[in-house]
Amino acid sequence: MIVYEPNSDCEQLTHQKLFDWHRMLFGVGGPITVGAWRIHLDPIKVINRMLDEGPDGFDGGMNARKYVGITKVSKATATRDIQQLVELGVFERFGEAGGRSTRYRVML
Repeated sequence: MIVYEPNSDCEQLTHQKLFDWHRMLFGVGGPITVGAWRIHLDPIKVINRMLDEGPDGFDGGMNARKYVGITKVSKATATRDIQQLVELGVFERFGEAGGRSTRYRVML
């Protein structure tokens, strides 16, 4: 949660300041296309489904096969999405296994 507290009574929250925060929070390097995040909602769908299942998410955590089952995307897209979620700090890898046995859980 971000709370905006201006330095003076005259300072207002501008569109530019709002977009600057968006760039900072979401790592956007170039111009922002408003609403572009809506194009690919699969990660949000998976996270919501895991959170609906409770604190431990799915039995055994999320993996690429389960991601494909929920979102109906290719295995390559599922793997790429999961990797992005790990890099963003949304998912964490757990367990000793690797490869097809790699499991992830939501970082709370």
